[in-house]
Amino acid sequence: MEGGASPLSFLVRYTMRMPVYEDIPQYDFWLKAILTLPPLAAVLAAFALWGMDPIGAFVMLGTAVFIFLVFRAVMPKKYLIYDDHVRIVLGGPLGMNIPFSQIKKVQYGSQGWAPTVNFVTSFRGVVQIDKLHGMSIAITPARPDLFLEQLSNYLGADKIEGLTTRPESKKPALR
Repeated sequence: MEGGASPLSFLVRYTMRMPVYEDIPQYDFWLKAILTLPPLAAVLAAFALWGMDPIGAFVMLGTAVFIFLVFRAVMPKKYLIYDDHVRIVLGGPLGMNIPFSQIKKVQYGSQGWAPTVNFVTSFRGVVQIDKLHGMSIAITPARPDLFLEQLSNYLGADKIEGLTTRPESKKPALR
């Protein structure tokens, strides 16, 4: 295109830079157990059906694979902080970008039963990102203290709330 940006230039804005901070989600045992049950039940049903209905057994195995792939696609893998946005990396090509210009405040802990987009994988260390427009987003980085500290360096300390005492985390951050 002459004199203008390419139609895909918006992708470069978010994909070509290195993050300034990277953290992984904190997964609790209870969530891992709950996420394991549906595919495991489908596999067990496939084994039970194998002698009576082989086609039904293959359908149940396909169901188990499908459930597994859906869970892998929607569960968070990483939380990345860039100099102008936060990215929640999900499975495969899926992810969510939250520009700093759209963030009203970030707080340690959630606001009770307020409607949020939940990427919560633990009861400990919930960080809620309140947006100017749309629903808030709740995440659980493995090191919420470091996540909020790094975010305050780029977003501004006036938008970070609720972290008066820094919780101790058992897992080290990736960076």
